[in-house]
This record gives sequence, C-alpha cells and structure tokens, in this order.
Amino acid sequence: MNKAIVDLQRSNEELEQFAYVASHDLQEPLRMTSSYVQLLQHRYQGKLDKDADEFIAFAVDGPRACST
Repeated sequence: MNKAIVDLQRSNEELEQFAYVASHDLQEPLRMTSSYVQLLQHRYQGKLDKDADEFIAFAVDGPRACST
C-alpha cells in the first residue's frame, strides 16, 4: 500500500510539472498577440469607428482574463 501512495505522489508531481509547462507554452502566443494588439490600440484608438475600438479592446483584454 505504501508503494502505491509513493507512486501516486510521484505521478501527481509529474502531472503538475506538465501542466505548468503546458500552461506557459499556451499562454505565450496570447501574450505576444495581446502586445501587438495593444500597439494597434495605442496607434488607432479613436481613429477608427466605435466597433473597431471595441473589438481591439476585447482582443487586448481577452488574454489578461485567461492568465488570471
């Protein structure tokens, strides 16, 4: 029984490490995209129509919501 517990703890640690790496790898493209959209926001906010400003705001805020 003790060996099963040790094996389960080891398996959980490996799974936690995998989840951490996978999460980081999946968030990086979102951060990069968000950075570029922020540049668009700073450059073009108020110069396009209201819909464009709203869409850009959604694109900027979306990755922030995912990373919390």
